[in-house]
Amino acid sequence: MKKGNRICFENYEIYKNLGGIYMIQNTINGKYYIGSTKNFVKRWLYHSKDLRINRCSSVILQRAYNKYGFENFRFIPIKVLEDLTVENLLKEEQEFLDKEKPIYNSMPNATTVGRKREFSTIEKQKITLLKYFENLQEGEKSGNMRGIEVINTLTGETKKYRSMQKLQKDLKIEYKSILRVLSGKPFWKKELRHLTLKEY
Repeated sequence: MKKGNRICFENYEIYKNLGGIYMIQNTINGKYYIGSTKNFVKRWLYHSKDLRINRCSSVILQRAYNKYGFENFRFIPIKVLEDLTVENLLKEEQEFLDKEKPIYNSMPNATTVGRKREFSTIEKQKITLLKYFENLQEGEKSGNMRGIEVINTLTGETKKYRSMQKLQKDLKIEYKSILRVLSGKPFWKKELRHLTLKEY
């Protein structure tokens, strides 16, 4: 990756062996994304690459990056942490998400999505999604399912579903695609990439 394609990270050398909470801010409108990491510099490099190749786990951040360009974003560490366990990082990140409600975060909850290379949490993620899948099925059977909201990121329109089967039918997708998007990733199908999902 060419250095010129990386989003700005001033004085990154001093953060080489540090981790914690960070933001990726749009310098034009001030909007931002919040995340957590064991290593600021590695996460900066991952984000720069993923955004450049259009594979960022946050659809909203990716669309903003595509619109404004890498030169109008900067990576900013906002809290250095000593405890860099996954559990503590997610706890600290969630506190920031609840307080700041950043526009560029696709999901309101802190997850390990997008950091598989950093935390090696592939198996944990699979188990989490499997449990989520089972809970949704049980929710449908008992009538206590909370629901899923479909958000059109282009128009701002939303539609709420109380049935997973209805959602599958309308979007012509499988359960695993729904779980993928709920975990913060974009749809595989190009015609659905303007949509994102969240629980309500």
